Amino acid sequence: MHDRMNYDLLIVLKKELIEAMGCTEPAAAALAGATAAQALRREFALEPERISVAASRDFIKNAMSVGLPNSSLKGLKAAVVLGAVSGNPQDGLAVLARITPETEDRSRVFLDEERVDLVLREGAPVIFIEVTARASGHETVATIAHLHDRLESLRVDGVERVKLSADGVDVPSEMPAIFPNGYPSFAQMIDFADSVDPDAISFLMDAAVINLRLSDHSLGEHYGIEVGRESITFAGNRSAIMDALNIATAKAAAASDARMAGSPLPVVINSGSGNQGITTTVPVAVLAEKIGASRESLARALALSSIVAITIASRKGRLSSLCGAFTASIGTACGFVRLLGGGRCEINRAVNNMVGNLTGIICDGAKETCALKIDSAVHAAALSAVMAMEGKGAPADAGIVGVDADASIDHLERIVCEGMDVTDRTILDIMLTK
Repeated sequence: MHDRMNYDLLIVLKKELIEAMGCTEPAAAALAGATAAQALRREFALEPERISVAASRDFIKNAMSVGLPNSSLKGLKAAVVLGAVSGNPQDGLAVLARITPETEDRSRVFLDEERVDLVLREGAPVIFIEVTARASGHETVATIAHLHDRLESLRVDGVERVKLSADGVDVPSEMPAIFPNGYPSFAQMIDFADSVDPDAISFLMDAAVINLRLSDHSLGEHYGIEVGRESITFAGNRSAIMDALNIATAKAAAASDARMAGSPLPVVINSGSGNQGITTTVPVAVLAEKIGASRESLARALALSSIVAITIASRKGRLSSLCGAFTASIGTACGFVRLLGGGRCEINRAVNNMVGNLTGIICDGAKETCALKIDSAVHAAALSAVMAMEGKGAPADAGIVGVDADASIDHLERIVCEGMDVTDRTILDIMLTK
């Protein structure tokens, strides 16, 4: 049973930590646009004359204000048009890597002439975008749903041509649960991180390298509102551990600065989110380097940080009214504790400290200020971990905090799924009417 659980969690990590270019929702939008346009060219030798986009509430919210790689354009419509003009669907979520000044100019003309429209699709899955490309009486419709790179259908003049996943395998209309046998407990996740073959999780080290490269690139440039560059100036004159944790926080924020502003460098995502991938890898890798942790210790800390974040994200929903940087940073706190020599008791304390601290931080879409939220969340993770190592944890009678980490996440899930739906609707209404 133990071996089976470890195998299942390893498979989840490999599926969820994939490389993407730019923010994930615009990347998925560009992928849908590229797929619809490619079908129009292949079937009828036509270029799109008009494009219609229908997307779910949270998809629109997350893609509305974010920068795009290799381009000065922003937002969902621009991502779709860039994908339609220059994208190759075979590139998957790296579809925006092919943008050139010439294709950006063509896309800008398309947008300026208002030949693309966007509507909200009520009742759609949380991750949902449908792009219709039209020309000379013909239309092709590409639908991505449930996962950011999952092509659910492609229709040509109303005829279903394919119903495929990203790897070309026939799939049912509903996605299976990420954890079909139930969510792992924190004890199971800790056991996994402690016992999994280090060679089997070496890909986590590659993920950390890719995301750290983005952070280092950002600190040498001027992306967004430069949260990382500003934050790193506060990392001096502290103890070695606190200095390392503050630098770890700043570097995570820096990577988000670059990603939200449209940096051309890739990122390894977690639960469909680059910011969550950054949050669970960069700070953990920085702390490991600063304290001289072994490669195996880092790999196990990354495994714990990543699987905790995936588990919480799958419980609250990939796109929701609760900030993903916060829930990912709960995993980061666990990774910190693991590197600092803590065990189950300290991890329980760290999770309870996080739930007792930043629960309620809202998601108002992907944009430059996500770096501020990552900075706050990772600072909280550092504080939670240090407090936990000193034997200090939020008590079970404090608000929604539970008796242990599992109970606290149960309560957190209820807050999101039962209590914050109206919040989500209000956020999008504000964003759409500003």
